[in-house]
Amino acid sequence: LAYVADWICEVRIGLEDRISGRGEATLRDRAHAHLLMLQHAAAADISRSSPEMQFFSRDLFHLARQCGAAGFRDESRQLLAAAVKISAARDVRAYNFVAKIIGLRSAGNVAEALERLRTRE
Repeated sequence: LAYVADWICEVRIGLEDRISGRGEATLRDRAHAHLLMLQHAAAADISRSSPEMQFFSRDLFHLARQCGAAGFRDESRQLLAAAVKISAARDVRAYNFVAKIIGLRSAGNVAEALERLRTRE
């Protein structure tokens, strides 16, 4: 053994052991987990107007857009409905309105394209 001043670590990646390596199944699992967290928050009587719930509503909204783009209509619809119920943000309501017109998948694809454009700037 020898002392090394730098940080050194060994990383082994086994896809069978990593939930993040499962692709679409992971997105569905995340959607399900977020909806369960929302149920637990409601059971704990956490106020919808609390900063924590407002932050969580943004997460629900983001995940709803991702599920919509992936074609997971039921998950996207449930997540978006939850975000609309919690959030007072205009963009959530505007997205909900647009999604009703063009569909959840198309709205999700548009949202993802806009996000990619924003991150390039």
